[in-house]
Amino acid sequence: AELIQRQHGGHQGVVGVQLLDRTFDAVGAEAYVPRTQITEQGVYSVQRYDLDRFGFEGGLRLDHRTLDSAVGDRDFTNVSGSLATFVRPSAETFLGLSLSRTARAPSEVELFAQGPHAATGAFEVGDPDLHSESVWTLEGTAHYASGPFSADLHLYAARYDGFIDLRATGAEDDGLPVFAYVQTDADFRGFEAEATYDLWADGDRTLTFKGSADWVRADTDLGPAARIPPWSATVGLDWTSTAFDAGIEVRKVGEQDRTAAFERPTDGYVTVGLNAAWRPFADRNVTLFAAASNLTDTEAREHASFQKDIAPLPGRNIRMGVTYRF
Repeated sequence: AELIQRQHGGHQGVVGVQLLDRTFDAVGAEAYVPRTQITEQGVYSVQRYDLDRFGFEGGLRLDHRTLDSAVGDRDFTNVSGSLATFVRPSAETFLGLSLSRTARAPSEVELFAQGPHAATGAFEVGDPDLHSESVWTLEGTAHYASGPFSADLHLYAARYDGFIDLRATGAEDDGLPVFAYVQTDADFRGFEAEATYDLWADGDRTLTFKGSADWVRADTDLGPAARIPPWSATVGLDWTSTAFDAGIEVRKVGEQDRTAAFERPTDGYVTVGLNAAWRPFADRNVTLFAAASNLTDTEAREHASFQKDIAPLPGRNIRMGVTYRF
């Protein structure tokens, strides 16, 4: 339930209450988490003051979570909050800075897992003594848009107290590698950036160059965090018009050799993709589309995947279809 405040003099906000009553009950041979009754209660508020050239934002949330299972009962109360400010130096520019402290209770899987997990191909072991995970995050945002050019940049740094990580132990059970949920302090930092530039435009027809990049580094008291993706960068060209769209995209992903214990590194790779969409009828809601991915048939492995050692990404593949919007 949410109460949305009417905007008045640049001030707008919302106050809400959230309730959850959930019974988690996995059955069958692949069940690896015991039946758990979960109840949650939360109350929150977000307030924003937008004074045109600058403004402020703040949020506060109180959560209470109870988990009741055959393994044990746990009870958590968490408080999260954030403060942010933003400024518009010009009509084209937006700058923002936020500081938040977020806390979350561990999930039933993180607490009570004990058995083989088919999706990850691992024997997962929870820790019923885990405490809440909390993190302080500082994030800066910049947006610029003028004429044919627009760009966004996000920089962030996060410090975790009690970061919950699923890490390989080096042991085996039932022929599967054993992964255990552990808790440690951690530091994350990184950025995300993207930009577009209209190389040519005439009426409804536009040729746009686009680019994006991202990078993250994560360190814990136990060494590098598990399954952290490497840097990546993407460039592409998009053609858009009323009747026909087309695009080409080249993505470069770096190698990842900063690995957790018992985790293998992954090689970098480059993939190329094409896409096209045609609206041949007067009713523009009918679209014929085609997309081709990994045209060079590159062997590529997602470092964040549990199955990366045995299951690479798809090779060269093509999809075609028709959509109707109504």
